[in-house]
Amino acid sequence: MYSPDNRVIAIASENGTIRIIDPYSYKEIKVIQAHEGKVNSISFSGDSRRLASVGADKLVKIFDLSTFEETMSLKEEGEVE
Repeated sequence: MYSPDNRVIAIASENGTIRIIDPYSYKEIKVIQAHEGKVNSISFSGDSRRLASVGADKLVKIFDLSTFEETMSLKEEGEVE
């Protein structure tokens, strides 16, 4: 998935990681260990500064893309689809 500003690509993985890729060189910038188990979905904020992910571990996480640090984590108590 391209960020809205087209500066990075994020790829969700079955192994719980999110790979951040440079779209011009296709070199890996960062691998974020986001979840235990599959990353079900990812989405960029409109300003491309944050990345949200939902995992099979029933967590919703927000990452700051300037530091690649997790800034928020929410636990889903019901089913995650």
